[in-house]
Amino acid sequence: METVPLAISDATKPSVVGSPKGVARAYRGDIDGLRAVSVLLVVAFHAGLPFVSGGFVGVDVFFVISGFLITGLLLDQLETGRLSLAGFYARRVRRLLPLSALVLVSTAIASALLIAPLDRPRVAGDIRSAALYFSNWHFASQATDYMAANVNTSPVLHYWSLSVEEQFYVAWPLLILGAAALSRLGRGRLPSPRVMIGIVLGGLGIGSWVISVALTSSDGSLAYFATQSRAWELAAGAGLAMALPALQRLPRAPAAIAGWVGLVLIVGSALVFSRDTPFPGTAASYPVLGAVLVLGAGARIQGNGVARPLSGPRVQYVGRISYAWYLWHWPFLVFLQARFGSTGVAGAFGTATAVAASFVVAALTHRVLEDPVRRSRWLSARLGWTLVAGLALTAVSVAAAFGLADAGDTDLAVNKPVIAIKNAAPVILRMTPEQARELVPGIRDCHATARMVKAPADCTFGDPAGKVTIALVGDSHAEQWFPALLSLAVEKHWRLLSYTKDACAFMDVPIWHIALARPYLECTAWRANVAARLKAAGHIDAVVIARTAAYRGLTIGSNGQRLSYFSTAAVDAMWAAGAAKTFAGLEKITSHIVVLKDNPFAPTDIPACLSSAGTDVAQCAFPRSDGLYGASLDAGLVAAEQSVALPNVSWLDMTDQFCDPTMCPAVDSRGLIIYRNHDHLTVAEILALRDIFATKLADIMAN
Repeated sequence: METVPLAISDATKPSVVGSPKGVARAYRGDIDGLRAVSVLLVVAFHAGLPFVSGGFVGVDVFFVISGFLITGLLLDQLETGRLSLAGFYARRVRRLLPLSALVLVSTAIASALLIAPLDRPRVAGDIRSAALYFSNWHFASQATDYMAANVNTSPVLHYWSLSVEEQFYVAWPLLILGAAALSRLGRGRLPSPRVMIGIVLGGLGIGSWVISVALTSSDGSLAYFATQSRAWELAAGAGLAMALPALQRLPRAPAAIAGWVGLVLIVGSALVFSRDTPFPGTAASYPVLGAVLVLGAGARIQGNGVARPLSGPRVQYVGRISYAWYLWHWPFLVFLQARFGSTGVAGAFGTATAVAASFVVAALTHRVLEDPVRRSRWLSARLGWTLVAGLALTAVSVAAAFGLADAGDTDLAVNKPVIAIKNAAPVILRMTPEQARELVPGIRDCHATARMVKAPADCTFGDPAGKVTIALVGDSHAEQWFPALLSLAVEKHWRLLSYTKDACAFMDVPIWHIALARPYLECTAWRANVAARLKAAGHIDAVVIARTAAYRGLTIGSNGQRLSYFSTAAVDAMWAAGAAKTFAGLEKITSHIVVLKDNPFAPTDIPACLSSAGTDVAQCAFPRSDGLYGASLDAGLVAAEQSVALPNVSWLDMTDQFCDPTMCPAVDSRGLIIYRNHDHLTVAEILALRDIFATKLADIMAN
């Protein structure tokens, strides 16, 4: 999911940035109109309207507007000798911080009421990063997938774009002053200040664009959030501001055409792009160019062409409150989903209600807080007090984050009696939700991360000289079984080979990586590398393959294009062919190919649910039919794989160990939490099921 309007500063007061020295500046209503279009696209995207699948481009338009307005303001002040850093930063404080702090504090309070205790420290860290304007780097460091909507989405994820803008506001005035000072020090031997500023701007923009394209193809999350991959969008607006005097001399007819073309590029991008579009990269060039064309056309033919519909009073009003609406709409949507899930109340009606409520709150807070503070003559005349107030507001937001973190302690403690599922006798909870989140230990680098293409040479566990060799391969749903197999290998003196990789099924099927926003080429290379290592390992008694059920919708077809979730026949055909190829390769090196059916999926994060449940852990149980969400995803793929009838391929199903005929509990009869999130099993549960798993595996290997 995503976010948008950044502080698009002083456009609401009379101003045509970059106007020649001494020329009167007039209010441009089309800029407010363009902001309205942008925020409507973003809100529609976040609300899940299917026909606005690329509405996230509204953020890019906001970046261009910010670069345009801020640079024009700075150039005007530089040329008239009135550029004051203190005054500039004080205006940013009045424009941004009061409303930003209010939303952050309100979000912290709402999180304490609506977010599971186990997740509150995480959200507190997100709020803290937003308050200190480094949230884009915070989310990039976590490899956050902005496009993936889920119940654990941060209610302040949208602050990433505000952080990018704030970093621009800090650096850009200093770069302008530095370029101008360098020119003057040259005493005529260097270009004029304006040309020097243009050189700095051009170098920054071109370098940032190159970085954006490179990162988008290699690291989708970093490319999306990083300042260096977004700076060129702000630079595009800044360059337009510098060129404005020349643009105002262009013929009117071409300017009018350019404006309409620009609007088509923006809206067209929102309609054509989707979550699967590699972004920003070259794709962002379309909405950015569109914004440049609209802003440039409006400078030449104010009130006409595309500027006419953008200057309507209702459109202008939405643009004026766009900053407030941007800040409010996302927490409303996230808390709706956190409280009610993604269906039922949080369906279409609930989403529409949340969007409407956020608009009302945005209008109210714009009227009573944002606009009065921004226009305050008292604060305008007291720069020092304004800057102190900014520090105070930041401190309040950070304090709210710390308060939320302190509210994150869970009531569930080790050895505390809890009520078991379906009114059975009370059991002793033997682990806390925090402990349930512990990852698989001891696997070293043999579990490959997304960008690894080779498995380490030393992935042998147990007894290297063991007479029985077992190999474990697959994605994280295979990795979760490593503790059980390691325990068996140590006890029975097996040689255990373990090769697993994030989000990479071992079946020879090309798949899409969501976070990288491109085909998962590293997975294809890793499979080939592992196949070679298995072949070199000598005879293997059994190869255990496991994978998550959720590859439907991530399958790439024979034409190289990602297949739709609903392209059932095409997806199943790819998995049948992939299974046949994989099994054919493995049957040459092993006596038994054991395919482990995926475990049921919980509809929510189980440790988080338990941290809110108190002693009534039964409320975190779920119907088996719902838990087999994974199986419903998997059914066609399993059928496709099972259609490859080979004598040494067997299926191992552990579903009955997690669920009774009707329900799947969150805590088993031993008091162990079963899931460490909504689809991965806890290490403790895996070890508890070791002997049953071993018996099923032995039965297969005995045949």
